[in-house]
Amino acid sequence: MFGASAVSAQMPHRTPEDVAENARWLVHSASWGYLTELDSAKLPMAGAISISDGDIGNSTGRLFLYLMGSKDDERLASLSISEAALNTSCGNRDPEDPLCAKIALSGTLKRTSGNDISVGKSALF
Repeated sequence: MFGASAVSAQMPHRTPEDVAENARWLVHSASWGYLTELDSAKLPMAGAISISDGDIGNSTGRLFLYLMGSKDDERLASLSISEAALNTSCGNRDPEDPLCAKIALSGTLKRTSGNDISVGKSALF
């Protein structure tokens, strides 16, 4: 297991000043996103995956993903999430509209350990 639950509410604010709050809302509301990594030939490979940042109403601020097939404890990746995938209709906007929330998170995935394993499993399953 590497370290978002469905929430049906609309995005709280759509102003540039509220970008951090909107990003947290989008990540917590999402239950899936596209994870992109480099394969063994160093070519980009993307796939839809389940994600969670904690149980509904209890965001941990950390993303949990259940991934299989890698023996690496750390790996570089990028995760993309769109408000259009939440079936909220982006506030009646076209999914390509810049006001339809999107986020891309890039960094290092790290294998969870200890208590984080049970927190992640509870959030994902």
